[in-house]
Amino acid sequence: MANYKFLEKTQDEDYTVIKLKIESDVFVKRKDKIFNKLTKDMKITGFRPGKAPKPMLEARLGADLYENTLNDLLPEVTYEYLSEEKIDFLGRLNYEVIKVSDAEGVEYKIKFIKYPEIKLPKFSKIKVQDEKIELTEEEIDEELAKIFKYKEGKDDSKNSEKTKKTITDEEVKSLGVGLNTVAEIKDLIRKQLEIQKQNLAKNKQAQEVIDQAIEMSNIKAPKSLLDGEVAKKEHDYSHRIEDLGLKLEDFLKSQKTTIEDLRKGWQDEAEKQIKTDLLLFEIAKVNELKVQNEEVNAEINSITDDKLKKQYDSYDGRNYISGIILQQKAINWLMQETGINPKPAQEKTENKKS
Repeated sequence: MANYKFLEKTQDEDYTVIKLKIESDVFVKRKDKIFNKLTKDMKITGFRPGKAPKPMLEARLGADLYENTLNDLLPEVTYEYLSEEKIDFLGRLNYEVIKVSDAEGVEYKIKFIKYPEIKLPKFSKIKVQDEKIELTEEEIDEELAKIFKYKEGKDDSKNSEKTKKTITDEEVKSLGVGLNTVAEIKDLIRKQLEIQKQNLAKNKQAQEVIDQAIEMSNIKAPKSLLDGEVAKKEHDYSHRIEDLGLKLEDFLKSQKTTIEDLRKGWQDEAEKQIKTDLLLFEIAKVNELKVQNEEVNAEINSITDDKLKKQYDSYDGRNYISGIILQQKAINWLMQETGINPKPAQEKTENKKS
């Protein structure tokens, strides 16, 4: 049984607005769960942690109880509705709570940019050139010099040339990585640099394929989404300058640029990203590419920062991670359609100890 009741839907050229209701019993049940979580270790004088009378604990929480409940419940119910109705959207979901109470539950609106119609062509017509991977002895020697410069803690750039000429087998052994000769470490460096160059070439190739696919699909970036992205970039940029104690106008003059020039760059950047996102999402939708919970869990479990892990282990966070995985699957599919192996070079197990 659904956790919501559909009330109404309105839309204009750019936006869709959906009005939903969450029944009282669903809201109260979730509020009680959030209450228990927030008050588990709450200390109030005269009582053991979390054991004070409920009215006292609720008074201490105040509006935070309702805010945390809504933040937890609304995204879950919204994604449930959008999934069941097979509604795709662009950008962020905007929430507007109309009313909320234990007796009446929650009435709220979600507003989002409509997903445009896209017709995908046959991507097998896309052709890109393979890039020849070249590696010189000079590049290997430079990497070797860096290893010993870092080991010795030296920053003198003149030391690079000297180190390159004076490294001995004994010095290689002293690194303690299981290598015994200069020849062995240079062979390892050669393999690692080849993998790096192969991956860079593969990424460049993938971008060329995506650019051609966007042009062939005649994808347009919705103006409202584009304007919103540019406005966000300008807002963030202005605040960074102000945080440095500088005036935006003076800073732009010192950089010999204008806000108009920056907006043009931001717009080009945002337009390319939006078109890429649309292309990859449409590929995933048409080809029924899916992301499994196990894949999302694996990504979350790989996060070592506890605070960041908690942030991503939420409905919004999990959907973001799922979107990233889905995009990569779409890129892999697109590359395969053009006859290109999408997988980057992998470093062999025996080389990972370095």
